[in-house]
Amino acid sequence: MHAEGPGGPTATSPPPADALYSQRSLEVSKIWTRFHVTETLPALFSEPSLKPGFLSAQPVFLGTRHIPATIGLFVARRIVGRTTPNNEEGVFSVSPDTSSSLAVGYLWRDYRDITSLTGVPEEHIKTRKVRIFVPTKTAMQSGVNGTKKWKIDFDTRERWENPLMGWASTADPLSNMVLNFSSKEDAIAFAEKNGWSYDVTEKRSSKPRVKSYGANFSWDKRTRRSAK
Repeated sequence: MHAEGPGGPTATSPPPADALYSQRSLEVSKIWTRFHVTETLPALFSEPSLKPGFLSAQPVFLGTRHIPATIGLFVARRIVGRTTPNNEEGVFSVSPDTSSSLAVGYLWRDYRDITSLTGVPEEHIKTRKVRIFVPTKTAMQSGVNGTKKWKIDFDTRERWENPLMGWASTADPLSNMVLNFSSKEDAIAFAEKNGWSYDVTEKRSSKPRVKSYGANFSWDKRTRRSAK
């Protein structure tokens, strides 16, 4: 395959028969998929997956399928932190005369935005704001157990009080929903995928004091507690 790079066309050979590659048919979507030439970004083959919530990369052997010359090959420097060997950013297109040659590279799929696929109404996407936080410790004996998960809490909307019994009602399908995540990054990635704006409340950790049970009954002025 030949690709138009900063220094002109560069040729690549098919990859070795390694478990890292898999044979697949070429299905290129103009919205979700971008294709990278291995000659341009060889260092990315040591990173089969990137940070969750960003672009997901998978090395594939595209075989001899036809690749339209209009499909661009680009270097997403701001996302993957890599540049071309000449330290340049640009658009690389497949040469028309070799568009049916062997194609080896990365299929990039953008999983950051799924709002067009979820079927959620627009008023629950663009205007919603969520809070990402860790719950505070409760007064119970196992109160620390509730502080191990990050949560997403939605803003309260469409809530009213019924005049008969005084009960509160809501017409908001999201305000009573609480989502749990194992890390802050997972919660942020989920909010970005669904198109919600968010505020992150950082986790507060208190330093435990060193004390013993016998110190509660000590006569020492420094440790004893008065019963008056």
